[in-house]
Amino acid sequence: MANVWKTRGLIALAALCLVATQAAASTVSDLLAEADRIRSSDPTRFGSLLRRARQMAPQATPAESDRLLLLEAYRDAIAGRYDASIDAARVLAERAVDAGVRYRAALLVANTAAITRDYPLAFRYLADATLLEAAVGDPDVRATGLGTAAALYIEFGRHREALAYADRLIATARTPRALCFGHGNRTRALSHLVTQAREDDFRVASAVCARAAESLAGAFVDSGHARYLVAKGRRTEALRMLESALPRARRTGYTRLIGEILAGIAELRLHHDDHVLAAARATEVLDLDSQHPHWQPRIDAHRVLYRVAEARGDYRAAYSHYRQFHAAESASLDEVRTREFAFQLSRQQAVVREQHARALAHENRALLLERRATRERSRAMRLAIVAMGLAIVGVAYWAWLSRRTHRLLRHLSETDALTGVATRRHFAQCAERSLEACGRHARPVSVLVLDLDHFKRINDECGHAVGDWVLREVARACASRAREEDVVGRLGGEEFAVLLPGVDAADALLAAEALRGAIARIDGPAGGCHLPISASIGVASSKDGSDAYRQLLADADAAMYAAKQAGRNRIGTGAGEPRAYA
Repeated sequence: MANVWKTRGLIALAALCLVATQAAASTVSDLLAEADRIRSSDPTRFGSLLRRARQMAPQATPAESDRLLLLEAYRDAIAGRYDASIDAARVLAERAVDAGVRYRAALLVANTAAITRDYPLAFRYLADATLLEAAVGDPDVRATGLGTAAALYIEFGRHREALAYADRLIATARTPRALCFGHGNRTRALSHLVTQAREDDFRVASAVCARAAESLAGAFVDSGHARYLVAKGRRTEALRMLESALPRARRTGYTRLIGEILAGIAELRLHHDDHVLAAARATEVLDLDSQHPHWQPRIDAHRVLYRVAEARGDYRAAYSHYRQFHAAESASLDEVRTREFAFQLSRQQAVVREQHARALAHENRALLLERRATRERSRAMRLAIVAMGLAIVGVAYWAWLSRRTHRLLRHLSETDALTGVATRRHFAQCAERSLEACGRHARPVSVLVLDLDHFKRINDECGHAVGDWVLREVARACASRAREEDVVGRLGGEEFAVLLPGVDAADALLAAEALRGAIARIDGPAGGCHLPISASIGVASSKDGSDAYRQLLADADAAMYAAKQAGRNRIGTGAGEPRAYA
């Protein structure tokens, strides 16, 4: 009998433990569901619920843990911690238990990457989300995809496509929240398509979001409405609307929205000659944390501060803000070009063309900066004239600034932005000068051309970010072994070259062997690359520097391709079979 009661007691204890576990799981699930429901309408309570859920994380199921991580990634994005949000969401997009979580995580990566101007990553994850959509059973989650696609196309500047997605979301929305997001994205798109917009569109959207208690979306609607009013010449109404929306925007804690509204107020205050408040609002934009340096509100803020300083006669401050405005605007224009390239390449799915387009974008950026520099020097001269005939010290100061800017622009045009070594054009200029000097003194000169082995596989399997890391490590390996008179350059893609003045064929071969070994020793796992890293190197030499640069480079390139064909991770000299190493 005692054993029977003991057995019954153990069964009862086990049942109690099971009930307690299920209750805890239910509590975690309820917390997450409530947090998800209010994440864009009540950021303060949203954060509080996440903290409570995090404390109960040890009791959560794997699916609940994934959902908690997804909501924390949303929180980081709202707070402007974009890198942390992208990193967490990318992990979830790959390994989350639930297809809906993977789908939402991919959309979050796409949306946040667009904010940070990483357009290739944004397009890639938008395509991944499209493939996952069929596996998502919840129509409300699929509606999230339509809203995110609309928001992304707004970021990409494709407002007609965004309008089409927003209309689809409005037609299929089953909840007030989804309907609010549909109308919100629709009005954001229409604020850029003024000829198609009507004022009733914005009033309806504002009412829908108010009924859904979505203060964040409602504030975005007001921001778009103000942009529409400005386009219609009704700036006073626009200013009142933005001033009214600002407190609500501040309560959301969403720095992107706050900055957009503050910049709009600053522009409108400047138009009304209220320089004090215009400068104050513009300064608030610059004080916001975790925003991209080429963010449009930041560009607008520098423009406002530059005009305010100019109106006050503070020409030093005016010039300082003008330079920052000019630099940010130049980068922003280049990002528009890069965004368009990425959009086209995502549709064609051509990796080689993508790399070529990036190289072309870099060259166009240099030309654009040179043209902008000319305008900047002209503007600096006008400011000097207005400055009531500054003395010789003032003129010297402006000249020094101009020379400094020119040196900076020259450095940008001569240096590869990713690896820090010489661009192809600058490498060619240095090589031709070196060959001419070696020819005058009958000195030998050698060229090494190296190309990474299986680099496309590294990009495909490890990601473009890891591929960029590998390129930087290879450039560092080349530069660390170069003498002061040597020149290291990136010819394009994964191809590099090293110019060795005063080095004959035998010593060039030794240098190539050392460089090949250094590349093979790069710690790939430390950078996230599980594949081996190696390079095929071609060596060409001129005994007295009399050969032309193009011929010398062609010989080295041919030797490199011979090494590739012989099995890779080898050195080719053009004088026999390429040499292989362990």
